[in-house]
Amino acid sequence: MSEPLRILVVDDNQRMTSVLSDILRLHEYQVEIAHSGAEALEIAERLPFHCLISDVRMPGMDGVDLCKQLLTIQPGLFSVLMTAYAYPDRLAASKEQGVLAVLEKPLDIDRLLNFLEALQQRRTIALVDDQPAFVYSLGD
Repeated sequence: MSEPLRILVVDDNQRMTSVLSDILRLHEYQVEIAHSGAEALEIAERLPFHCLISDVRMPGMDGVDLCKQLLTIQPGLFSVLMTAYAYPDRLAASKEQGVLAVLEKPLDIDRLLNFLEALQQRRTIALVDDQPAFVYSLGD
């Protein structure tokens, strides 16, 4: 069995982080929560994550800027944004920051869980060997 995804959930709404983290833990994901972009960055300096789930609209640092800064700390981090508001310019910019999905609030929990399950199954594995034919066959 593979290691459970480690997920960082960020939202200034404490109720949202509490409910979402409870649901994710019930599905056996490892979850840390933060209530601001600055707090999320502090946590990410100490702990590695596979995935970020962040609100877009937060005081101080929004979710798009958080994604950008987190990628400097943890390159390759998968990011999902959630929002109750339409921010076409900010959401377009989020794609440049490696955001995989933008989910509307209220969240469709089944959709999020399906996404995380797919992410769990499709983690990247680096194959390195001095024999390219072996690497290709093992990759297949």
